[in-house]
Amino acid sequence: MSELVYDSASPCWSSFPYAWRFTDPRWDCLPPNVLSLVTPLAASDAAPLIQLAKGFREYQRVNATAYRVVSSVRLEGDDKVAPAQQWLRSELPESTRVYVSWGDSAAIAPREILVAYYDSFFYPFDTLDVFDDSADWAVLFGPEEWAVSIRRGGVPGTHADYDYLAGLDLVRCYPPEVQP
Repeated sequence: MSELVYDSASPCWSSFPYAWRFTDPRWDCLPPNVLSLVTPLAASDAAPLIQLAKGFREYQRVNATAYRVVSSVRLEGDDKVAPAQQWLRSELPESTRVYVSWGDSAAIAPREILVAYYDSFFYPFDTLDVFDDSADWAVLFGPEEWAVSIRRGGVPGTHADYDYLAGLDLVRCYPPEVQP
């Protein structure tokens, strides 16, 4: 994917559908200097990112024909933040910025902001896809309290089910005429 060119007049936080995650004291209020580094995208600018992110999943499962799961982390419990942040630092390439897609809206954020505030970006009842211009990797959050790291290089003719309870990627091979 070529680098996204977006309209610098992207919507302000007041019109962004997920603003409550970052600006509502009932949920989280990111400091103004942090919030200023996250760019919510207008629907027209978000559309190509949302479309690209759809290629990472097939019906909430990893698209095993194009990507392979390289690791996963469980995101629950009182002590989840530090281990999750450590895992994210190890799995997110050293990109200066990442694209964040909720499936219907998107934003651009510095990598370290996403790591530091991942639990503001992701809530267990939704899915969140994080990637960069290359689309060679992604970190997929959810559904439920799991995140998986994927890399380009799936196996053609396969279908993956991710077992979130066991933390395993189950790759099933089907003959072409029986593909699910």
